[in-house]
Amino acid sequence: MKKLVFALLLIAVSFNVMDAAILSSSRILFINSKIWDTTTRSVSFIPIDASVEDNRYIKVEFLDDESQSSTFQIKDNQGNIIYHETVIPKINTLYTIDLSEFKGGQYELIYSDKDMEIVGEFTVNNIH
Repeated sequence: MKKLVFALLLIAVSFNVMDAAILSSSRILFINSKIWDTTTRSVSFIPIDASVEDNRYIKVEFLDDESQSSTFQIKDNQGNIIYHETVIPKINTLYTIDLSEFKGGQYELIYSDKDMEIVGEFTVNNIH
């Protein structure tokens, strides 16, 4: 009986640890891109790194210093734009997008500037 109780306790603890790990950070991978300059054929540099942090906000780090404006959009799974912001990127500066009002579901983060548009998918989980 003690072994059974111990085993159940270990299982419960492992699920709690897994939940905490899932909630802490989830990197957004940018898989869809459009490069506006079609004269060159090379691997495209993605100028940002983004992740969903604690299921509460998106943390964006700019990897390239640009003086041009860039745009962030978030679309829901029906294609509706539910977030739109224009920013001036600064290298090693963190930019955050609040997700507290977002319902659980699948979303797209779209980054665009004068040279490219990249799209990454992410999920917001309902936490109650």
